[in-house]
Amino acid sequence: MPSHSTTTKKQQQSPRKRQQQNPQIPPQQIKRPKIFLIEEEEKKKEKTISLWVDKYKPKTIKQLIGQQTDKSPTNKLLEWLKNWAKFHLISGEKKKGATKKPFGPQADGSIFKAALLSGPPGIGKTTAAELCCKELGLSFVIMNASDVRNKAAIEKRSEQLTCNQMEQYCSKDNASSKSPVKSETKNKKPFDHLLIMDEVDGMSGNADRAGMSELIQMIKKTKVPIVCICNDRQSMKVRSLANYCFDLRFQRPRVEQIKGCLLSIAAKENLKLPKDVYDKIIEASCQDIRLCINTLQMITSGQKSMDFQKKDILMNIFEAARQILNADTSLLSKFDLFFTDYSIMPLFVQENYPNVRASKMNNLDHIKAIRRAAESIAIGDIIGKQIRTDGNWSLLREQAMFSCALPSSFMDGYMTAQISFPAWLGKNSNLQKRQRLLRQLALHMHLRIAGNIQSLVLDYLPILRERLYRPLIQKDSAGVSDVIARYNYYFLVKDDTEAINELGAWPNKQSKDLASMVSTKAKSALTRQLNKEKRFLPFVQPIDVKTGKRKGAETKGKVIPVDEIEDKEVDMEEEDDLEEATEVNMLQMEY
Repeated sequence: MPSHSTTTKKQQQSPRKRQQQNPQIPPQQIKRPKIFLIEEEEKKKEKTISLWVDKYKPKTIKQLIGQQTDKSPTNKLLEWLKNWAKFHLISGEKKKGATKKPFGPQADGSIFKAALLSGPPGIGKTTAAELCCKELGLSFVIMNASDVRNKAAIEKRSEQLTCNQMEQYCSKDNASSKSPVKSETKNKKPFDHLLIMDEVDGMSGNADRAGMSELIQMIKKTKVPIVCICNDRQSMKVRSLANYCFDLRFQRPRVEQIKGCLLSIAAKENLKLPKDVYDKIIEASCQDIRLCINTLQMITSGQKSMDFQKKDILMNIFEAARQILNADTSLLSKFDLFFTDYSIMPLFVQENYPNVRASKMNNLDHIKAIRRAAESIAIGDIIGKQIRTDGNWSLLREQAMFSCALPSSFMDGYMTAQISFPAWLGKNSNLQKRQRLLRQLALHMHLRIAGNIQSLVLDYLPILRERLYRPLIQKDSAGVSDVIARYNYYFLVKDDTEAINELGAWPNKQSKDLASMVSTKAKSALTRQLNKEKRFLPFVQPIDVKTGKRKGAETKGKVIPVDEIEDKEVDMEEEDDLEEATEVNMLQMEY
């Protein structure tokens, strides 16, 4: 009981003590809760903390780094957008007779409905497209890698994205706007928006299946400009797209240009750093402007020491060749870059080293440097042949030194043009094709000709080319009988005529394409007559695996002995000599 009474007294006394300990405070003296102060501080931090990339984003085209000249890709894109409606809208002056030339000069790109901006990441390709729209007062729609861009998705939105009447599909406010000024300016514009397809080289996988083919089809029928942006220009997907686009290639800005931008930002942010720090930032980022600005902002976070690690990039063959031909690259680095693709890197150096020029060299010194580089490349080519013929792969390091490292060191300069793909590969492929056609013609015609393969090319084919096409050009269908007589005499098939037309025309002469001068009526009559003819050939036509028939509809595929053909007897020794001379001369000839 005593304990119970004690507790009750304490309970009764406790409220009084609490009142004495916590006296009432007037309302005007109550302080604001801390939670509101914290919220205000967070709001202030949100206002002050922002990415410098967005804060110092260029507002005009003149502020873009490395895009100030008239021949810059950004200014070319701007001019292309200005003249787009003139050549591609029905109401405009549509350009007639414009055809695609994949490997020729594209001039102003007026024949293309789309543009392709390619270049390394972080140099302002997307920003350039947006600023061009801003300069012309156009709105834009962006589809990037975060959007689904497969065939079904692009096909579903193609009409909406490529229509030149944006108000039908976008905001209703624009369509219902009653402002006379806005409606008047809209009527003057043939189109008021464009489509930006960002990161088109990333359209792969199940999410974007068949999206590239649908994009090409959308470009063919679009009524508004389409700007495609990619990083990897040499991707196989992008190569097919590039045939339908105005190709604009962005290059990395110079170190001095990026350094000036970083110094300007540092001055505005009251950031003082040694000058060598800026060089380290640019070198570590591989001249990526966006990464440079982000790295500069990271320094302001209060870190006492900064470790500049070089940016991890996927080195392709074009970038490796550019670094090899750069005077700032060390000899050891050039040696290592050779192994990016040692099978084709010597060809890249051989194709592009004449375009390397050093400002400290005069014309005579430049010619001497080219001579020394050519001698080194020749030695490297001999070593490469030794490696592949005898399998002596221990000489690969010597080839790296003579084919790539030493020639670029002799030039001691910088590239003055874009890295070109080795033209030798195309010429070698053309040579192999011509050799195959010549072997086939020599096999078909060797019973009627006397001479080696060189005589066939120089003496027979130019005259035979005229005799096969001139009757069809001059007499039309009436000249078919004369052509059939030539076919029968020389044992030719239909494919041989195309080969004769190609081999009989020399590139250094202004020879006309005779095949294009033959009318369709004459070609059809010749084909029908060849199909009706029962021809006996002294050789077997190859069998077409798909149809199960022998190649060449004009022949029956019958084989007869050579000695049964009238006036077709030949000395076997002469025939062997002809075949041997054919193989030897084929390797020695250059076309």
